[in-house]
This record gives sequence, structure tokens and C-alpha cells, in this order.
Amino acid sequence: MRRITSEAGGQAFGRPPELAKAVDIAAELLDVVGPLKRVLRRRLEQELPEGSLPHAQADVLGLIIAQPGIRVQDVGSALRLAANSVSTLVNQLVDGGFVLRLRDPADRRNVRLHPTSAGRDMHGARHGFRRQVLRRAIRQLSPEDHRSIEEALPALHRLVAAVERDS
Repeated sequence: MRRITSEAGGQAFGRPPELAKAVDIAAELLDVVGPLKRVLRRRLEQELPEGSLPHAQADVLGLIIAQPGIRVQDVGSALRLAANSVSTLVNQLVDGGFVLRLRDPADRRNVRLHPTSAGRDMHGARHGFRRQVLRRAIRQLSPEDHRSIEEALPALHRLVAAVERDS
């Protein structure tokens, strides 16, 4: 969905042109990223039911796989979730056999979270499925669109880093 702005005198709605363009880019990016994530999640739930985990659990599991041994409070900080929410999500992942909660040998008061092989398999299946869906879709695009997406990836990674720095 393209956003259209009024460009009277080179400005959109009284904003300097460079700010108006940034606002338009931000709006269009949100118009693309949200629906893309939703359609991938919906396809995953429909076509890979064994890979179906609630989104929040999948996020926590992904972080634990990326940072084995992470503490519960660090999961909350990284994902910007309340402590009670993280505790509930971790309990669900432990009950599902996807995560182990182990005492920290250096400080027995702390618990470290580690993925199980079932957790790694679940994460791998989900990631592989989404990657496969995107690859098929990208193959349907023109070579120019394919190149444009590929060339945009480094800037998108920098955008993620910039958003993380601002939070």
C-alpha cells in the first residue's frame, strides 16, 4: 500500500522534504513488515502445525538458542517483557520440553536457560519453513525486485540497530 503525500512547494504537510520522505518511508516499511510477519506466521500455523508455538514463546526460544545460558531477567531485558511474562513463557517452554532451567554453577541463586535438542529442532523447523516460503516468493519476483531486496538488506540491518539504540 503506497502512501501519498501532498508535495506543495516540495514539502509534505508542512514538513521539510527530507523529513516528509523519512515519514513516508517509515509508514511504508510498517505497511510491509507487519503484514509480512503476519502472513508468515499464518502460513506456519496452517502448514507446519508441529512448528506452532505462540509468537512470544518462539521469540523467547529464539533468544535462548542465540544465547545459551542466558538468565531469565536478561531475556526480559532483551525482549522488553515484564518479569512475570518471561517467567510464564519460560515455564511453558520448560513444560514443552524446549528449554532447560539450570542453576548457575558460579552463583547458585541464578538460573541459566539452555535449549534442548527438541527446542533447537522446533526453532530450526520454524526458521527453515519461513525461509522456504520467502525463497519461493522471491523466485516469483522480477530479477530487478530480487536485486532491490538484496541491496536493501544491509540498510535494513542498520535500521534494526538504530531502532535498538533509540529504545
